[in-house]
Amino acid sequence: MRIEDLPFGPVEPFTLLGFRAGREDPDLDHAGYGWARVDAIEVADAEGGVRALNDALLVVAHTPDEAEPGPLVLEFWTEWSGESVAVQIGLEPFLEHHVRPLLGRESAVVLVVCNPHGEDVPRPPWLGPRSWVFARGDVTAWLYGGRTFRLEAERWIIQPELRCP
Repeated sequence: MRIEDLPFGPVEPFTLLGFRAGREDPDLDHAGYGWARVDAIEVADAEGGVRALNDALLVVAHTPDEAEPGPLVLEFWTEWSGESVAVQIGLEPFLEHHVRPLLGRESAVVLVVCNPHGEDVPRPPWLGPRSWVFARGDVTAWLYGGRTFRLEAERWIIQPELRCP
């Protein structure tokens, strides 16, 4: 399977983050992936810090269950030639091919991906004036009051836009 063949499309945020109708707690076995634009989302770390982000592009994917230390590798379960297969792709080529073309007026790109070894996730050079947001540790999505999404992780890294000195 080529990177171009990987189905990675828009998904309604409620479904993308693994929620079911009538529930505010997450589906911890959720294996969906895709992207969505949201007006607002909160990111919260294990120490209780919460940060609101507006106009965000959410990029949801998964790492393998037995992820190795080192640069992040994403795993996608998909149908290929009538079979369910796991496709693994390095984060950087995935972002370049599937996320870069999506960029619009969002103020932040939020990588909603578990990062079990707490790896640094380099800011893509083509992000322009957007913040780059990624987690260290596992990511869990919650829904408050039926409308406020919150992503919890051990720690969130928020890199603002790069500026020339």
